[in-house]
Amino acid sequence: MGESLTRAGYTTRPLRPADTNAVMELLMLTSAWDIRYRLREQLRAAAAHDAHLAFVAERDGSLLGAAKLAREPAFPGTASALIAVVPHARRTGIGAALATLLEEGAGRLHGTAMITCTLRDDLPEGRAFAEGRGFRVTNHSVGRLYELPAHGEKLAEAAARSATLARVSVRAATMEDEARTIMECAGRCLEGAKLPFQEGQDFNLDHARRLIPEKAVIMLAESLDGSEPVTCGLTILTPQAASDTWYTIFTGVDARYRGRGIAAAVKSAALLHAYRAGAGAVITHNDETNEPILRLNDSLGMKPALGVWGLVRPLDH
Repeated sequence: MGESLTRAGYTTRPLRPADTNAVMELLMLTSAWDIRYRLREQLRAAAAHDAHLAFVAERDGSLLGAAKLAREPAFPGTASALIAVVPHARRTGIGAALATLLEEGAGRLHGTAMITCTLRDDLPEGRAFAEGRGFRVTNHSVGRLYELPAHGEKLAEAAARSATLARVSVRAATMEDEARTIMECAGRCLEGAKLPFQEGQDFNLDHARRLIPEKAVIMLAESLDGSEPVTCGLTILTPQAASDTWYTIFTGVDARYRGRGIAAAVKSAALLHAYRAGAGAVITHNDETNEPILRLNDSLGMKPALGVWGLVRPLDH
């Protein structure tokens, strides 16, 4: 697993620390949003031979393809896989060679029973490749985009109105200052929610904070019903690198408070916050079966955008 192998016109080898940035950018070709913060962490660990795997294919020092298989502690028993090949080198066997290396090394990820893959939905050849390696599509999330300059300060009026209707106040928070409050609220919001990839998927809240970037902003909704405010919903959004577009990572409402418009309140507040921070647009992804949130997105004026497939295959040890 630690050796370089020369094949038909290219060489495959394990990732080295100096490869990290180039490999990260290549793997970004598979994603519908900015996942560099996660890839950077996983690739650095793989280069240090710590719990993850990563390989490259190259010719004369030029990167042709890359692959990674990384544990996902927030989803116990799973590891996420990605493979990308530069356009001019596709259909040459490089992707298959990298996939084989991941499959051969997967046994090192003890306790892993399932491999997952999230792939942008405008790559049908990528989906067909994954299905040919034993993956199956388990869910499809549709993308939505909200163009902020088209609405401007009207967002303030909409945010205030939705908060009043939902009987909440909404404020911005950060993980640095309020991690416990945020994660406890997220845990309550996840009760009964559909998780990606399969029914019955476990979720480890203690590890989930690693999925939230340092620059993320969390809009917290607090119920005004009682004498003391109760945190009852949130939206987590973050700027994306090299872009004026922000990404909504998660929106959720405590099960005890659903049905009163709190999701609209936190999403409206999040859009206003992003606009005032200089963002040009906000994108989000939601499962195509989540009709309430899709109706909300449409009511806010969001437009269709790139979506993602979720794929899964069991790991044969």
